[in-house]
Amino acid sequence: MGLPSISQYADSIDHPHGLFRTLGEFTPVRDMYGQVQIVAGNSAAIFRISTPELPAAALKCYIKPSPYLREIYGYLGTHPDPLLVPARLLPEEIFVYDLFGEGSYHDVVLSQWAEGQTLERSIREAAREGCQERLEALARGFDTLAWELLGREWAHGDLKPENIVVCDDGRMVLIDYDTLFIPPLAGRCACGIGTPAYQHPARDENLYDNSLDDYPAALISVSLHALALDPELYVRYNRSDNLLFYPGEVLSDQSAAYDEILSLFAAHSAHRRYRLAQMLRSQTPRLEGVRDLLQETVASTPQDPDQPPVLFTQEGRWGYAASDGSIRIEAIYDDATEFNEGAASVCLRGRWQVIDTEGKIIIGPKLEFIKPFSEGLAAAREEGHWGYIDHQGQWVVAPTFDAAGSMHEGRAAVRINGKYGYINPQGQMVIAPQFDHAGGFRNGRATVYLAGTPLLINRNGEVCP
Repeated sequence: MGLPSISQYADSIDHPHGLFRTLGEFTPVRDMYGQVQIVAGNSAAIFRISTPELPAAALKCYIKPSPYLREIYGYLGTHPDPLLVPARLLPEEIFVYDLFGEGSYHDVVLSQWAEGQTLERSIREAAREGCQERLEALARGFDTLAWELLGREWAHGDLKPENIVVCDDGRMVLIDYDTLFIPPLAGRCACGIGTPAYQHPARDENLYDNSLDDYPAALISVSLHALALDPELYVRYNRSDNLLFYPGEVLSDQSAAYDEILSLFAAHSAHRRYRLAQMLRSQTPRLEGVRDLLQETVASTPQDPDQPPVLFTQEGRWGYAASDGSIRIEAIYDDATEFNEGAASVCLRGRWQVIDTEGKIIIGPKLEFIKPFSEGLAAAREEGHWGYIDHQGQWVVAPTFDAAGSMHEGRAAVRINGKYGYINPQGQMVIAPQFDHAGGFRNGRATVYLAGTPLLINRNGEVCP
């Protein structure tokens, strides 16, 4: 059989028991109608799921062939980068039935769910509100991302606002890695040429090196800085599939938006922005000097010296790397979580412990499982029961629950006798166990399931209108 359809994947994820090789128990996240949540793209569908190790995860299932998956995700596993969300390929992971009752296994990609919203949505909201301050912050954030990206030996290959997530802390990360250029693939043809609204018209499959992001980086930066000066440009020139103009129109001198942007930069003495905009008339996709022009913004943007190390895998083991890619904590662990609140949970020889950013043990290997810290507490399991520990490893909430989620907004979902309720940080039951499933709170609301019906509740357990 060829690659399945989105609905065929959805059937397997809706009823996953026995259909996955390695994932085991996981819970698909459902919408208000009880259907599994799907984000559909041109070549794949992404399902949001929750696993014991990754409470918020993305499962990417392919509906079109992507020839370099094994090379790309093998490279990412040994070259972690803070610009990317940790992801790994699970070969022949999901079994999907065909229309005749038969079926086969297919590759999927499992990654952390990038919390936040896409840059595309952030731009749209800020521009429609006319918020210049927010647009300027987005421009600076993107320039920082692009400056770092253009200094890498790899390239994203489909750089656009939809493939950038603005995290809750303002940091930007890239998603969707199927068209990456990586050094081991040098000399081959690209498996895609990106999105036309952001790519130089001369780009084709023969251009496949770490210059792939030059042109779209300049285009997005120019557009963002122009919007920060005049948000009304979005109303006049955005056509949903672009930002303000199309590359082909710029090269043929037929873009009113581009001409207006040049005048705008000149009027505000934004000389470097003007020079960057001029680069968009280049006859080739490679733009020499684009990174130097982005440096003006980056140099004035404070860098976080306490940025935590990021996960990487090497020969089946997990470790942590610094922002420059150098190894910070050697890959010695059987399993591990990302750092949060200055601590990470790691597993060694079947026992979980907590380490700091230097790899020093701050909570010894005495528990069966420890989830990441959130709001000063970590859900932990001892002798099959769950409770909550503090940063010193002391039990704040005794292990008496059948299951426990992370603390969010002063509430954590716990399971007792097959039903979920919520406790506060002191362990007091504030919403009685009554739900079949329960998620974490975000912006004062949480999704719960009662008799198969999804509901939104507030922090008092009241159903939201």
